[in-house]
Amino acid sequence: MWVLVKDGNLSGRNLVKTLQVTTLHADEYSYRHDAYTRPPEGSVFHPANPDEYLQTGLMRFLTFLKILLVAALAASGASLTAAPALSSPGGGTASGLSMSNSVRFAAATSASTVSPNTRTVFATAYHRNGQAMTGNVQLQYRKTAGWKTLKTLPLDNGRARLVRVPKSTSDYRWRYVPTGATTRTFSVAVRPATSQSPSTRFAAAVSSSSVFPGTKTTFATAYHRSGKAMTGNVQLQYKSGSTWKTLKTLPLVDGRAKFVRVPKTTSTYRWRSTSTGATTKSFQVTVKPHITLSTTASSVTKGGSVTLKGKYTRGGKVVTSGTVTLQYLSGSTWKNIRTVSVSQGTASTSVKPSSTTTYRMVASDANSSSVKVSVTGASVTYWVDSSVGLNARSGPGTSYSSLGMFANGTQLTHDPAKVQTGGGYTWRQVTGKIGGKTVTAWVADSYLTTVKPTPPPPATVPASFTLTGSGFGHGVGMSQFGAYQMAREGKNATQILQHYYTGNTVKNFVSSKQYINVQLIGPGFNNQTATTRTVSFKNGAAGTWRLVDKSGNILTGFSKRPTSQSVRLEVSGTNVKATLLDSSGKATTTTATASHIYVRWSGTSRFLSTGPASVATVQGSISSSRSGNYRHGQLIVTTSSKTLNIVNNLKFQTEYLYGIAEMPSGWGYNGGQAALQAQAITARTYAQNRLNSALNGTCNCHIVDTTQHQFFTGWDKENEGTAAYYGKKWKAAVDATRSSATTGLALFNGSTLSGSYYYSASGGRTANSEDVWESQVSYLRSVNDPYSLKAPGNSNASWTDTVTQKTLKNIFTSLDDVKTVTVSATYSSGQVKSLTAISSTGQKQTLTAKADTWRSRLGTKAAWITKITAN
Repeated sequence: MWVLVKDGNLSGRNLVKTLQVTTLHADEYSYRHDAYTRPPEGSVFHPANPDEYLQTGLMRFLTFLKILLVAALAASGASLTAAPALSSPGGGTASGLSMSNSVRFAAATSASTVSPNTRTVFATAYHRNGQAMTGNVQLQYRKTAGWKTLKTLPLDNGRARLVRVPKSTSDYRWRYVPTGATTRTFSVAVRPATSQSPSTRFAAAVSSSSVFPGTKTTFATAYHRSGKAMTGNVQLQYKSGSTWKTLKTLPLVDGRAKFVRVPKTTSTYRWRSTSTGATTKSFQVTVKPHITLSTTASSVTKGGSVTLKGKYTRGGKVVTSGTVTLQYLSGSTWKNIRTVSVSQGTASTSVKPSSTTTYRMVASDANSSSVKVSVTGASVTYWVDSSVGLNARSGPGTSYSSLGMFANGTQLTHDPAKVQTGGGYTWRQVTGKIGGKTVTAWVADSYLTTVKPTPPPPATVPASFTLTGSGFGHGVGMSQFGAYQMAREGKNATQILQHYYTGNTVKNFVSSKQYINVQLIGPGFNNQTATTRTVSFKNGAAGTWRLVDKSGNILTGFSKRPTSQSVRLEVSGTNVKATLLDSSGKATTTTATASHIYVRWSGTSRFLSTGPASVATVQGSISSSRSGNYRHGQLIVTTSSKTLNIVNNLKFQTEYLYGIAEMPSGWGYNGGQAALQAQAITARTYAQNRLNSALNGTCNCHIVDTTQHQFFTGWDKENEGTAAYYGKKWKAAVDATRSSATTGLALFNGSTLSGSYYYSASGGRTANSEDVWESQVSYLRSVNDPYSLKAPGNSNASWTDTVTQKTLKNIFTSLDDVKTVTVSATYSSGQVKSLTAISSTGQKQTLTAKADTWRSRLGTKAAWITKITAN
């Protein structure tokens, strides 16, 4: 029952102590302080406020006095039928008591389980025939050799009391000095230190505290406070020296968390709450000493030898030195063979068994699992003697499944001990190769010969194959030739785009970024790289140019140079060095160095916007042999990965799109202006998606000028043809799809920008995205595309290509050679899905892959392949 007692006096509102009174026998009782708090849920007393504590506490206190009265009556010798008397010596129910039924010698303690450093009350009452005893008593605790006295005290009115701090869990008793009588033995347990309050239960558990190496072990915890599940994160920690390190942080779910890991070494663990800092008791998981035994072969021919190797670990760590004993099994008894030295965790020895033998290695603290080494007679060599090959079966009979066919003339190895009969055949277990792989199977010996057959003349296999196909590119999204033909047939840009991008719409997009950085030279995207490049200028002596640093400061000597002069840029450590070149290209003494060099020329928004229009030419920016010309923006030159990095920074909606060279501008003169507009919209959409991402730190760019992103040739595209005859058409298409410096038409999937993939031409039908790459995209669906095949000028409506025997052999790796190849399955687009190859010996292999994987492996323009012919 729960009893409430006030500290001090009954009238004060002091801290309420909860005591639990347990009646031992008639006058034997003990007090246990459970907590300075409310009683636990489910007890008979848990009021909602302190006033209830006071009122109910008085009632409980009166009940407690009644219990003391009963004890007093018992002490006076009154008859108590409800309370059994203590047993006399030898009775077995009260160890160590030496008293008659009229003697009452009882012990009590304030708590049977205490935290470290907790003051604990030890008390006793001794009465005989109702009279309080006098004299001294001793509080004793148990030691291995017997009982030791802690304190000797005088009895006062038959009672004695001692307050002490138990240091460890011990058994106690009281002893009466004059007669040697003792109370019943009782224990006080000292629980380990914890960071938890009495109302908190933060426990740890582990699936096993002792595991073998490589064993998955479950670590679990439960965290509750005042009966409620805690939330937040907990950390599983392990002890490294004197420091706790975190292995894993997990969220509590319903107050619990669990983590499965493979302990590598013996370690001490605990769980810690990240929100409260509380920890569980620490616990240890021991990685048992273990020997892992392996053999270089599980079977040897008689007279052969194998190596046995034991990996010896203790606590998860290799045993660097020592010995183990190699044993063999004789009947049911293990017998020693030899002692084997351990070096860096490994014990290695060779054995030559005369018959099938089971071995193990043992150490003082570990045994390995056993391994069996089978001994067979000398093997026999057979060859397959069947023009159609020999069926290899999983068992000795025709009812067993086939594992494939051993080709005629295949060499087979046979153990004479592995022979069975059945179904009118003698079956032998043999080992040989099927399609380049070693297979052990059962065969009928009717088709075996011990005479090596004369090898057939070398098989004639084609040196190469001709592939017939159509289309150019991956096949996902818009076909450019298809768009051209649709425009010629009267379709507008929106209709073209909605045909190739299922469910998409075309509408204005307002860009928050007016400028875009286009990498011309530099690392990161398979672009041209160099450590030095020359930038020259066009416009005779009329134009000018200058160099400035990152802060806009003009570099000394480069304030205003004529376009007849040029500049050489080169890597100088982590900086860029600029050297002025005169009109003949000879280096002058004028140089400047900076981390960022900005090249600006007249007639641009960056320098003398109303001045003579000039063009900057960057050496080798389009290819190693082709320089690029740039009319707009500025060049930003830095270093990256010890190479030059040159970026064209220019206006996105106009200057950049004017330089996109993905579609022939001349189509605009042949009814294809709508196709050019569709291309401008897809190019804008693609670039806008790049702009929406953060600037790439490696290249200081949003996009590169190669077909890896979009092919950008700058002024060459915009000024294409005599007097920009073709360039004007492309520029007009760009302008027709924009309404301001920040707004232009883009392709949308719902309310978000689409991924505007496009390519040159299909083979008659476009592809689903998941058939070419991996992900399924709702608007990149396969659609009919007869337009690509009808478009004028499409040289890829039909093509042939050549693939070598070596290339196919590297693809069909299980075949020794390739004699024929066929397209055995296609995707809905008509692109290759599966190819089947047959070798000169009749072996077959079928492979399935994504369409773009086939395009890459075969090295073709596209995966619309209809026929493969041997040359």
